[in-house]
Amino acid sequence: MKITGNYNKKYYYEFDKLTPKVKVVKNIYSYKSRHFTKKNRVKKIKKGTLVRVKSIVRSGKVARINIGNGHFITSSKDFIKMFK
Repeated sequence: MKITGNYNKKYYYEFDKLTPKVKVVKNIYSYKSRHFTKKNRVKKIKKGTLVRVKSIVRSGKVARINIGNGHFITSSKDFIKMFK
């Protein structure tokens, strides 16, 4: 998986090296749109959960992780870690 353009490597993963699964390290929400707003929240994902990565999409300058079924999560290193 690869995404092009400028993003801050300190805060977001290099997506050509992203694993097929990520581990949630802080509670997060999945969203029904790649634009994260409170009204688009679908489900709370608890800390420690493994999530499959379907694809990477862009929302402006920020990348989002598509987890399938039309739901998206953040790609921030503060909230997820790559899982091998």
